[in-house]
Amino acid sequence: MGLSVVARRRVQMIYRSKRIAQQFEMVHRGLVLNMARAEILDRLNAARYSVNDLMAQLLEEEILARPRDAAAGKSREQIVEGLMELLRTYIG
Repeated sequence: MGLSVVARRRVQMIYRSKRIAQQFEMVHRGLVLNMARAEILDRLNAARYSVNDLMAQLLEEEILARPRDAAAGKSREQIVEGLMELLRTYIG
C-alpha cells in the first residue's frame, strides 16, 4: 500500500528541508575554508531559493486548507483577513 498524496508531499518537504540544511552547511564550510566570496554567494543564493520555494509550498498548502474556516462558520471577510495576515507574516 502506497503513501497518500498528503503523506508523500510531507515526506518530500522533510527531504527538502534536509537538503536546505545541507546547503547552509556548505555555506558555513565555505566560510570556514575561506573560499572565494563568489562561490559562497552562489551557495547562499541557492539555499535562499530553496528556502523560498519550501515556504511557498507550505503557504500554498495552508491557503488550500482554508475551506475549513468556512466550514467553521467564518465569514468571507474573516477568511480573507486571515489569509492577508498569513501573507503579511511570512512574506512581508
